[in-house]
Amino acid sequence: MNIMFTDGIKYLADTCSCYWLISVVASWQADSRVKQEEFQVFNLQVHEDKTAIITIEDGNGSVVAVQTLDTQTFALMK
Repeated sequence: MNIMFTDGIKYLADTCSCYWLISVVASWQADSRVKQEEFQVFNLQVHEDKTAIITIEDGNGSVVAVQTLDTQTFALMK
């Protein structure tokens, strides 16, 4: 599977040691709703309680899918 991502994603993964985020994006490629989108936008919103939501959009502002992440995922984030 080939996945292209921006320099910004690479910077984020390197700086915050969150390579798991690239894995999340890759795992969503098995979902037919996401896979059919030629251009995908993954928005990560982290809340104060360290839970997070990843919203997947089609590049035109339409939400394709949403994933909620629990506090364990962000236990090491500062």
